[in-house]
Amino acid sequence: MAFIFGKNIFRFYITGGTDRPISQRSPRAFGPLGLSHRIHLLRDLRRIELALMADDLTSWTQLRLQARTRYFVDILQEHAGDANKQSVLTQLDVSIGVRERSIPRARPCWVFEDLRRMEKSETRTVSDQLLFALEPLASFQGISDITVRGAPDWFKQCLEMRIRGEGGELEILNWPTKTVRRQ
Repeated sequence: MAFIFGKNIFRFYITGGTDRPISQRSPRAFGPLGLSHRIHLLRDLRRIELALMADDLTSWTQLRLQARTRYFVDILQEHAGDANKQSVLTQLDVSIGVRERSIPRARPCWVFEDLRRMEKSETRTVSDQLLFALEPLASFQGISDITVRGAPDWFKQCLEMRIRGEGGELEILNWPTKTVRRQ
């Protein structure tokens, strides 16, 4: 069992599209490990490759992508924080991007190929609107090998330092609210 989890990279694919019947907290992101009798095995994963892919930049797509990423992080932390056995996650590779129109939706493995093509192009980064989907990943601590692709350099550096444990504590920002009345 240790050989399976120690040597392999587990790829997870999260999209911003609509899923039925559960849209924002879908266990489909974990594939076969998302089943109730297997979900405890998530604590044994050492190497994870996570792809976040949006079909478009609408507000609903961004909201779903962020909520699904938060669910992914919450489930991993829930099953890694056991008193008897801690998580052994040492490598996390995160890619974020907008799906190209030429890639069919039915084949999620092609998204990784699309992201690999995107990695080769140094100038392609996602819109600032999609950066909020990466925000839940800041909850991870102590992962020594972290790589973020598709985000602007300043954001990648800050997120990677935070996940490694070099970034200090997070501060909560209170954003001002703007009320608009229309008659």
